[in-house]
Amino acid sequence: MTLMDAGLQDYVRITVVDAGYGLRRRLEHMGLHPGDIVTVVSRAAFQGPLLVEAHGMRLAVGRGVASKINVALVHPMPVSGEKTP
Repeated sequence: MTLMDAGLQDYVRITVVDAGYGLRRRLEHMGLHPGDIVTVVSRAAFQGPLLVEAHGMRLAVGRGVASKINVALVHPMPVSGEKTP
């Protein structure tokens, strides 16, 4: 699953960045590393970027970049008003 497939407010762990050295390095400078837990806060309309939160910071990640970040679901957050099992 990629970051593009993650639901809003789901906690996911970055497993692999399937990209070249330049993009991996740029993401590392932004503070996104394999092993980090992030959550998608919002998705911009009209193919705009995703707003993700990691380490208490909010970062905008383009959809093309998000499709290269492989993630694993850590814990789904319940939608407001929804009861947890």
